[in-house]
Amino acid sequence: MQSNNIEKPSTTNAVQYGPIQVRSYQKQVPVIATGRRSKDLVLSGDEALKREKKRQRNRDAARKIKEKRQSIEVELDQQLRQLESEHSNLQQHLRQLQETKQNLQQEVNSLGIISLEELLEGDFEDLYEALNLSDDMELFDETIQRILNSDSNSIN
Repeated sequence: MQSNNIEKPSTTNAVQYGPIQVRSYQKQVPVIATGRRSKDLVLSGDEALKREKKRQRNRDAARKIKEKRQSIEVELDQQLRQLESEHSNLQQHLRQLQETKQNLQQEVNSLGIISLEELLEGDFEDLYEALNLSDDMELFDETIQRILNSDSNSIN
């Protein structure tokens, strides 16, 4: 296409660009460099009413967003306080359990009974001999095997 095919607007406000016809705007609106109308531009009639309605919608939307944000913040603060309280209660419960464990360990130690840690760490054959149970060791091993086998069968 050649550049001389471009026609100027006719009285019907249409511009012909080759096979394409484009209507031009009815009224030119002053714009700033970014292509937007200046917010300080004084409008009248319908345009002023449209601008005010749009501003009101924007204010309403901003208010709703602010209210929602505050609502979420209040809810999160409540959750935080609840979780901190729960954490404090759990820490207190842990301290009580540790104290109970320590008291029970002291009782076991004062009775001269072998502690659970020593049992788990020690050699069972030495324990059987110390307790004069070496004769029953085979019976004990068989019983443990039966328990382990029954547990594995019940899982399947």
